[in-house]
Amino acid sequence: MVEKRQERKEEKRTRRLIPPVDIYDTEEAVVILADLPGVRPEELDVQVERGTLTIRGRQEELVGSGEVVLQEFEPGEFCRSFSLSEEIDSSRISAEFENGVLKLTLPKMASQQARRITIKQG
Repeated sequence: MVEKRQERKEEKRTRRLIPPVDIYDTEEAVVILADLPGVRPEELDVQVERGTLTIRGRQEELVGSGEVVLQEFEPGEFCRSFSLSEEIDSSRISAEFENGVLKLTLPKMASQQARRITIKQG
């Protein structure tokens, strides 16, 4: 029984996690919300390179007292990448982290935002 537990721990350490995200498209920006329970802000790395936005980090193991009866939370490293369209202004991307949720705001280029055209009467 001890050997199997050790194998499971080793398997969890090498497993790459994929955090769930919600993506919203507004007139001004695309907003990505990533659920990252057990992650500290200093363990997050968000980068944009060659049109790809990448979120990397590590979820720490939540340690309780007693023998584990059920464990659905999986600690480990995670990585999630997104291809950015040309309408995103990557130089203005911002990030906020609160209560285990990473919020990335990807502003659209001013030329890509919808705008109303005024019709002049002649």
